[in-house]
Order: sequence, then structure tokens, then C-alpha cells
Amino acid sequence: MTPHRVAVIGGGLAGLAAAATLHRLGIEACVFERDAEVGGVVQSEQRDGWLIDSGPCMAAEPDAAVRAMLDTAGLAECTLRAGPGANHRYIVHDGVPVPLPQTTAEFTVSPLLSLAGRLRLLKERFIPAQRDATDESVDSFARRRFGDEVADRMFDPLVASTCAGDPRQVLARYAFPQLVGHEQHGGSGLQGNLRDRMEARRQAKGKPTGAWSCLQGMHELPLRLASRVATIRTSAPVDAASARDGKVHVGVGGRTSEAFDAAIFAVPAPALGRIAFDLPEADRLMQVATMPQASIAAVSLGFRRDHIVHPLDAARLLVPSVERRSILSVVFPSSVFAGRAPDDHVLVTAFVGGARRPDLVDLPEADLIALVQLELGSLLGVQGPAVMQRVTVWRDALPQAVAGHGGRLAAADVVEATAGVVAFTGAWRDGLSVAEVLLGGVRAAERLAVRQGWPSLPTSG
Repeated sequence: MTPHRVAVIGGGLAGLAAAATLHRLGIEACVFERDAEVGGVVQSEQRDGWLIDSGPCMAAEPDAAVRAMLDTAGLAECTLRAGPGANHRYIVHDGVPVPLPQTTAEFTVSPLLSLAGRLRLLKERFIPAQRDATDESVDSFARRRFGDEVADRMFDPLVASTCAGDPRQVLARYAFPQLVGHEQHGGSGLQGNLRDRMEARRQAKGKPTGAWSCLQGMHELPLRLASRVATIRTSAPVDAASARDGKVHVGVGGRTSEAFDAAIFAVPAPALGRIAFDLPEADRLMQVATMPQASIAAVSLGFRRDHIVHPLDAARLLVPSVERRSILSVVFPSSVFAGRAPDDHVLVTAFVGGARRPDLVDLPEADLIALVQLELGSLLGVQGPAVMQRVTVWRDALPQAVAGHGGRLAAADVVEATAGVVAFTGAWRDGLSVAEVLLGGVRAAERLAVRQGWPSLPTSG
């Protein structure tokens, strides 16, 4: 019997995860990628002993279904587990990096909060739950439950480091779904978080946990996934898609379309607006295509180790907006993974732009480097020049889950259900982290298989 054929539009992590899942189901996938290579924002570069990830440089241990898919694709043999510093973070407080507390007890003695701020935090369990605040912002949620100091010093920089967004606009139920869920179901975010930690430790016994990357950088992840796909067409921007006669017809560059049994669209939200859809309810997709996006610049710099005073014994440095700095956050890849910098050197990557300072991504490259070096000199005690420099600007690359986001997701659901032969996935729908994007791709393939009545894998959690 001729195997079913599915077009996967988009060769980033979501599309490749969907295609690899289809492969496991015995379904033939054909990936269309507009760029010359797969991977999307997951890119790595090796240069003179440096290994630079210009997108994400690490990932959290994913859902079990995703890990099974990754292992099938050969990721187990190239997975690099993070060192102990990966569990640590610093937050800038009055111009000085301060360790981020990991427990409520540590918060009560941390200089991050005043005595009044600590007492307000401890009162969180007695704050009444507000179960009808479906479109509450992160800032409003944090102030209501944890107090002003925690909102300014903790939630603000966390939002900046994950989606480069404005906590007054980003919705809490998408940015911190577990915390919001704890309030809805148990009344206390802190107590719910404690229960989660205890359960995670119980389930993790004997299993790998924590952050991971790949020996040759994160770009090895999409390359390994791509190796499981029979057909990948690069430099192939899809500009049309229609459903008729029980098939999905995909057009590339205005040429004659090709018929498939179904299609998965794993492209960034704005790209949906550049595809001419002829699907039932397809006009609803403009709600997704026009959703707000943030731009960001990644400035990677290499230094001699003895030219930096700070021990860099962590994965990341977070920067609250009340500190009035130009950078959003800094990651320390060479502190977490071996092989990221030459001997006696360190690699740091600072992020600028986002909703906080969107103007900075338009600066000339030399100005961006100078700005970051100045800030790192103040925060980390950098006492020498950078011996390696790399700047990558990602424009409109970070979808913002702001007011109306639920309606946008519902619009995609309507198109999926009405057409029956398409599915949508990507960071705009499933979350920005590597683990969330991969899981979203897996779930899209599973949804499609269920709708079509094809053999399916056990549903992922």
C-alpha cells in the first residue's frame, strides 16, 4: 500500500519534530524550508576553538515522548549534559550580580528583597485566589500574589530573558502556566511550586535531568532530526496551500502545486500571512499572522579568563528593568558546557533589544559590541578586550502572548478542525523553549494522525 504523504512547511525544530514523528508512524514527510539550511533560529558556528550558538545554547530535559523521538534520531550519542553551574542564576541588584534564590527559605535572607518584601512574599499563601483573571498580565499577577518587589526584581527579568517581552503586556497564563494553575486549583503559587519540585525529584530518580546541549552545538539537534526525514527541500518558500478533493496542494515560488494527503504548517506566525490559503475558515489565520513579535540581538564575546573578575559560576545573569541597563540578560555557555571556548578563555552572550529597548537592534554591529562590553565591564569586572566577537540579530523572532492570544490559538484550532487535513505548530502556539517547541511538533503530528485515522503513537503528556 502506498504510504500516506504529508507536507511539513517549515524546517525549524517544530517542523522537524513533526516530520520525525510522522516517520515513526510510518508516514512519509516532505519538509519545505525557505532558507538554505534547516534549523531556523537554532544555529551554531565553530571558529578557532570557539563554539557559538547564536540562538538557544541549551535546553531543558523534554517530555518523555520527545526524548524517545530524539533518542531514535541519534541524539543520545551526541547529548552533552550541563555542569553543576546550570542550576544557578544571578540577578543584578543595585548594580551587583546577586545569586537567585531557589527556595522560599533562601528568599527570606536574600538581599534581593527588603524586610518588607520578604514578609509580603511569605503572605502569598493567604492571598485569595482570583480565578476569573484569564487575561491578567504577568506584572499584575506577580504584584497581586507576591508583592511589588518580587514583581520588579524577579518576574520582570524572567520575562525579559525568556520572550524579551513587557511583563505589563505578556499574559501570565502563557508565561507562567504552572504558577497560574497552582492559584486556580490550590490557591497558593509557592506551595504548588514546592509540591512540583518534590514530585519532579521523585519521578527523576535514576533518570537524566537538567539542561543539555549537543557536542557540536545546538544546531546538531535539527541536523539529527533532519536525518530521519526522507525528503527535505531547502530554498523552497511555500507561498500557496489549498484543500480540494481530500488533498492539500502546496505551491512553491508560484510553480505548479504538489498534492499531499495532509500538511503541517510549522512556520513563524508572520509567515502565515505570506501564504495564499484556500482552506475553510482560512481568513482566521490573519489573527495569528498579525500577532506582536519582539526582535533581539545576540552579542557573543570571548575573553581571556583572567580578564574577568566574576567567577561566572552560573548559567545566566538576569537584569531587571529597574536597573536601567541596556542588556536584557547574559548567558555563560562555557561555564555550563565543555568545548565552548579555547583553554583559559570564556564565552559570554548578551541579549539586547526586545520590548524593553527595541531601538537597540538597529544599532551598527560595532556599536552593539561596544555597548555590551561597557555593560559587562561594570557587571562582571571585565578588564580586557574581547578576543572574539559575533553578533546575530533576530528580527520579529519572538512571539508575544499578549491580550487576545487565546483568540489567536482558538482561530488556529478552528481552521484545523474545519479543514481536517492541516495542523499548525510553532513557538507562537506551543511556547518558546526548545522543549516546548519540540513537544508542539510531536503533538501536531499526533493530532493529524488521529484526525486522519492513521496509526498513532501513545499520546504525549
